[in-house]
Amino acid sequence: LSITDKVIKLVQAKYSSSGSEISLINSILLTNKSEEEAVKGLKAILSGKQQKDLGRFVLIIPRYLVTQHYVKLPSTSPDEISDMVRLQAAKQLPYNPQEMIIGYEIIRVTPEGYSEAMMTIMHQNTVKKYLDTLTKLGLEPQEIGIDSLGICYWLALQGDIKAENPIMAIDLDTAYARIDLLLSGKSIYSRAFLLTSGIT
Repeated sequence: LSITDKVIKLVQAKYSSSGSEISLINSILLTNKSEEEAVKGLKAILSGKQQKDLGRFVLIIPRYLVTQHYVKLPSTSPDEISDMVRLQAAKQLPYNPQEMIIGYEIIRVTPEGYSEAMMTIMHQNTVKKYLDTLTKLGLEPQEIGIDSLGICYWLALQGDIKAENPIMAIDLDTAYARIDLLLSGKSIYSRAFLLTSGIT
């Protein structure tokens, strides 16, 4: 499930030992940014579905609400990297560290012992807003991600694209655009920005 200021999107897929297939794709435009409009749109797009009907329920947050930053860290220790990432995150945004949700993915480890990582930061109120809206419908996601990760998953499914080749992907949505650069199946750069007039 993806929710932006302009649109709600729902994709359902079925997984089995023989493979996977998309069973439902649906979207609905929102007329304004209010929580009431989001709840109304969710009710329409979910068509009375309950938590048990959604299987593994993943909430996708738009990339433009998240800060991502490439960092090169002088360590390969997970504990040290985690501490370094938190220090780097505090330099990127003027928030109290306790108010930030911080994650990272290691892109590669260099022969010199450095770790190159993509750091992701968002304010906890961003997530809380989405969770509060879903709670009104009795729903709770098992996982929360950002939409740029979908490009990495898509790349993994493309048998004719070699993961070690650099890839640039451009996503044009109804109200914003996103550019992603990927190498070895991982994001090394991502930028999203609002479109002033949107796409019709």
